[in-house]
Amino acid sequence: MILFFSGTGNTRMVAEWLAAHLDETLYDVVRQSPATLATHDWTTEKRLGIVFPVYGWGPPPLFLEALAWFFESLHASEREQVGRLYCFALCTCGDDIGHTMQVLDRHLATFSVKPKAHVSVTLPETYVALPFFRLDTPKRCSEKEQVALEKLTRVSEQINSRQTFTDTFPGRMPWTKTYVLRPLFNKHLVKGRYFKVADSCTACGRCADTCPFGNIRMTDNHPTWGDRCAGCLACYHSCPQNAIRYLSSGHKGQYRPKSVLTRLKS
Repeated sequence: MILFFSGTGNTRMVAEWLAAHLDETLYDVVRQSPATLATHDWTTEKRLGIVFPVYGWGPPPLFLEALAWFFESLHASEREQVGRLYCFALCTCGDDIGHTMQVLDRHLATFSVKPKAHVSVTLPETYVALPFFRLDTPKRCSEKEQVALEKLTRVSEQINSRQTFTDTFPGRMPWTKTYVLRPLFNKHLVKGRYFKVADSCTACGRCADTCPFGNIRMTDNHPTWGDRCAGCLACYHSCPQNAIRYLSSGHKGQYRPKSVLTRLKS
């Protein structure tokens, strides 16, 4: 089984690719209720995959919360069975990941789950809320997609043979990014109140439907954001009018993973 969370769709695409090539089932830990697995037979599972995006050089806090909710919903015998499975963790990112996997490992250790494989896959950039972040050029997107496909093909074979390995890109100053910048990022920059809409908003409700955490409500034909924002920008990228603004997102364009989805499913 592969547990996953996806905001803009990049991570879902990777999770679907892995599920198809590893013959695994998918479970969205954010959108699906643990009750859907009430009668699941964990003795039939061969392995456990955890697939998620990197936000601010770490796992999204709300994803970790959902992951904890999932494990806590299991009976003691089921949790013990899951803890014996071969586990792999794969994160998607626009660049480097810092100490993301160390943060995840400590979180999973609470539930006696220890990944044997750690992988990061670089995909087209989707974060545009800060001045120095922009979408990748079409050429750069294509390059990242091709490298991602080659890497996924390689690591899926390693996972299939139950290897213990690490294939990640921590980048420069990984400790500082994860343990100094990440807490500041989550505390000060991941806020629903920073979202605004332009006059071009038609109140179609797409943003509310897209939000994985149900953090957007349509009030008086106007979207309003609550306090459970992950900063994924799924709402921003899915708006048909490009009317959503978040901090300095401005008119930087939108990203939809259609081309990469086609490529990776081939």
